[in-house]
Amino acid sequence: MPSPEPPAKRRKTTTPTLYTTTTSPPNVSPACPSATPFPRRIAAGTGFVTVTEMTSTCPQSPPSVLRNRLQQDGYLLLRNFLPSDLVLEARRKVVRDLEEGGFLMDGSECMDAVMHPSCWRDGKEGVDGQGEGNRAPPRTPDLLERQDLATSPEVKAVLEHESLFRLFEVLYSDDDADANNEAVDDSEDEDDDDDADHGSTVSESFTDEAELHQTDQPIPSHTPTVLTLPYKWLRAVPTGLYTGPHMDRVYLGHLPHLLTAWTPIGACPTLLGALVVCPQSHRSRELKSLREGYGRTKVGKDGTASGWVCDDPEEIMGVVEDEDEDEGVGEEVCSAEQSEDGVKSREAEAEEAASTKRRTVPLSWVSADFEPGDICIIDVDTLHMSATNVTRTWRITCDTRWMPWEGVSLNK
Repeated sequence: MPSPEPPAKRRKTTTPTLYTTTTSPPNVSPACPSATPFPRRIAAGTGFVTVTEMTSTCPQSPPSVLRNRLQQDGYLLLRNFLPSDLVLEARRKVVRDLEEGGFLMDGSECMDAVMHPSCWRDGKEGVDGQGEGNRAPPRTPDLLERQDLATSPEVKAVLEHESLFRLFEVLYSDDDADANNEAVDDSEDEDDDDDADHGSTVSESFTDEAELHQTDQPIPSHTPTVLTLPYKWLRAVPTGLYTGPHMDRVYLGHLPHLLTAWTPIGACPTLLGALVVCPQSHRSRELKSLREGYGRTKVGKDGTASGWVCDDPEEIMGVVEDEDEDEGVGEEVCSAEQSEDGVKSREAEAEEAASTKRRTVPLSWVSADFEPGDICIIDVDTLHMSATNVTRTWRITCDTRWMPWEGVSLNK
């Protein structure tokens, strides 16, 4: 009886490895798979928070939907908004620069951006630059000072892609004008080329493949109604570091109607340090005191820790005011005790304050596992931060600031 054929050999695969701050990374692919489904507990700052998944909005949504979502939630997550091949070209440009600077592990795949051991930050190599014994402090590339890299053609093709100009024109546009355009669009024949643009979505303007993947000069072909600041906040964040909770207004409050585009230069799951947002924090009653206090302060250079609310996001609590059940009676009493000129007496104000009970509530946080081409728009008053990078891979992201063109003065 012939012997059975041996089973076919299975192709050897490499299991993705999570590089935690307590283990030395093997020389394999530094893929960072999501550990658990949402909601998940993630490291953020010096503590931990539970996050649910961000609500994504289809880029093909009508302009009113895009604006309403941003106004409602304080953020706007758009999946596959930018051409992924352009994003990967930008990443290649950045990681090759890191490689030339000696910031990547020898022999590793360049695009994986695995950190060189001299850049590790943990118990053996020191924390935040405080080396142990005679060890050199961890090395980091200060990409915030590398505007030559942030404005290189490959990176600028992503950060100033024409679709972003179109998007912010939609976000800053007038509701009444859109309504008029949609009315005209409905009244005209669908085959009329002259009116084909009315009521169009952002993505519909970039259906031509050659235009979509243009890399030489991503400047709008029309006269723009929005502008983006020339400075780009490009970052490469190592193990153990993060951006603390803050509102952009404390850095750039003198600029009107500011919006931020958070763009990952490559995949960025929560383990790598993805963006974390407190939804509706730009308008919620629970954070009114934070917006009116901390949110109106002026701090140092944008991107520095001087503007953070704190290091541990769990320390931030919302404040809820509960009215007494006899609120209606109290209102009548206060009204009766007003002086003739309509100003309440001190006694009436004291009674009104006593009728209000304040209690603190924990905040809600959302995040996402970002892929190349995803972007997130953030309101200037939205409380946000990044998760802590718990991998051995550089987290490469960039912030760009946008605002309406008309009436803007940057010399303040």
